[in-house]
Amino acid sequence: MGEKEFPPALTDKHYFWSMQQIAVSGIGSIDYRRIYDNSQAKAAVKGKASYMSLRDVLDPDNEGRRAAVCATVTEVQEVAYTDKTTGERKKFCKLIFQQNNDLLEAVLWSDFYQAHRSEVAVLKGKVAILTGGIKYSDYSGCNTLNTYKTSLLFTV
Repeated sequence: MGEKEFPPALTDKHYFWSMQQIAVSGIGSIDYRRIYDNSQAKAAVKGKASYMSLRDVLDPDNEGRRAAVCATVTEVQEVAYTDKTTGERKKFCKLIFQQNNDLLEAVLWSDFYQAHRSEVAVLKGKVAILTGGIKYSDYSGCNTLNTYKTSLLFTV
């Protein structure tokens, strides 16, 4: 990249340079806890959820807890379904979060997704912070992060 190609808003962020190193060399890691600790989101999340790594969210012992994760969004997938009680067509969204070599699926349920749809549409490839409940998914065979009405979403 030439000097003019560096996004001015990101050049003072340590994770931007870590991402560049990974893109060029294929090796390296990003300290997502550091990103979370230095974000404005930390104060908003305090008392509502505990920061967890993706690996901690996947731990079966953490099912039922509320967590805040900070990771890169690698996939955004909108899914349509028919509500069993009302018969109404609704949409929810699945995000795949990545922290270095760990992956986690997050499910943004209909109410939350509709309220944050424009933010979610541009998340792919960005670092985001999301709060949600940890729930075992029979579909994926592991814990997932599920939004609730008061979940918080931040783009870093």
